[in-house]
Amino acid sequence: MERRSPDPEPPPESKLPQDPIPVLPEEDNGCCAGNLVIVSEGSPESGQLCRVRLRNREFEVCSRSLYIFPLRSCVRRRVIELVTWWAFDKFILFLIFFNSICLASYDHRSESNSGFNWVSDNIFDPILTSFFTLEFILKVVAFGFVVDKTSYLRDAWNWLDFIVVVTGVLQMTNAITSQEGVGFLRMFRILRPLRSLNAVPQMKVLVNTVLSSIPRLGNVSIMAAFLFVSFGIVGVSLFGGVFYRGCHTIPKPILIGANGTECWSWPFTGEERLCGGRYLCEDGPGGSAGFCGGHEQDTDKALRPVFDGGRQGFPWCQGSAPFKVFPESEWICFDHMGSALITIFQCMTLEGWTDVMYRIQDGHGMVVATVYFFLLIPITSFFLLNVALAVVDEAREDFAEEAADEAAQEEAEERELRAKLEEEAVESKATATHAGHDGAGHPDHPSNKPASLMGQLVDAAEDVTRAMSKALDEEVEDDEAPWWDVAPVRVLLAIATNEVFTNTIMCFI
Repeated sequence: MERRSPDPEPPPESKLPQDPIPVLPEEDNGCCAGNLVIVSEGSPESGQLCRVRLRNREFEVCSRSLYIFPLRSCVRRRVIELVTWWAFDKFILFLIFFNSICLASYDHRSESNSGFNWVSDNIFDPILTSFFTLEFILKVVAFGFVVDKTSYLRDAWNWLDFIVVVTGVLQMTNAITSQEGVGFLRMFRILRPLRSLNAVPQMKVLVNTVLSSIPRLGNVSIMAAFLFVSFGIVGVSLFGGVFYRGCHTIPKPILIGANGTECWSWPFTGEERLCGGRYLCEDGPGGSAGFCGGHEQDTDKALRPVFDGGRQGFPWCQGSAPFKVFPESEWICFDHMGSALITIFQCMTLEGWTDVMYRIQDGHGMVVATVYFFLLIPITSFFLLNVALAVVDEAREDFAEEAADEAAQEEAEERELRAKLEEEAVESKATATHAGHDGAGHPDHPSNKPASLMGQLVDAAEDVTRAMSKALDEEVEDDEAPWWDVAPVRVLLAIATNEVFTNTIMCFI
């Protein structure tokens, strides 16, 4: 049997090297090319946030806002670049300032359908509401609404903005549909100037300082309540009924009238001054001495009215009933604890405390009233106020230290980021230089081309383009930066200081 040799194996196919097809990252394709760089991507399922870099600053955003716009979406990337731009915040602050001027210029005495009131209600207010609503929509698209950690409503400072937008839209809808019953929404317009608290960083610092000092003021409040109650008890015990002490023409009431018209008569002399203490009604009308008396519950029994045969249920005659000689307020007295606390609070504010002291000196006595108020004013007004200010100042220092630590940490991160970018730039430059040396012998290499005026102009244009790109990349969001330290001005400076530009201008001259 003839044996057949096995078929020879086919020669292996030659595997020629193939150039890889370059694939641009999604963020660099078409309309997505921009300054926003994704440092790390999160997972929508796990709620992990994405970290992005924009204008030499890194921050976190949600991976998908409103479950619609992913981070690699061109629309969302452009919106993030817009709402984090310093000019956007300045424009919103200008709108808030303009709206405050409109509210301050509104004349509530005039009709709303005439003059500036009509312009404010029908032109300015809808325009401002539209801009504020657009700002709200852009920020929600950029950062999300409420689900993620960095969402719009997760920042308490945005709650006021949200209320202003919702009430403004409802009011504008009411004006369009001419519905009644929601006119109260107009009062929410007064909240718009308060948006400056969110727009101005310095205002945030002050408000945060005050809010952080509130828990620490608890002990101060307890001390203030103890002092108020203590002085109130002493005041009610000593000065109860003092403000009803007046001068009468007769020493005690007399019963007049008959057959059901009986009443007690105790006429006043008409002097507007308390009596019973420093003043004792020595100088009555016509030079005759008067008689001091108070009401039936006076703390001094000697000044209570004495009824012959008892009160017998008869009323006071007209103009004879005891009344407060100085009725500025029914609560400025020491007749009970409530009015005593209000009187002490008024004296603590140093509002008219000397008038109260002088009247009590006339109605009770010089020494006791003087000692009482000389203890009340320093302790409640000076001591408590300085203790409260010390607590607020301590909270301010703590908040300033925390802010300084955060600023130092951000500065360290920014330096680290800049060092990383510089290292990447050096590596890119070294790679480009190496590639340039490899192709230096090629006739198309730029080093082998003769220099010409057109070539110099092209090189100058490329330098200006690189300067513009560098200026735009180095633009940072800094409210303290001077007005000229912005990308457009830096680009103009780069063009104006270019040698080719200067030579061209000289040629035209």
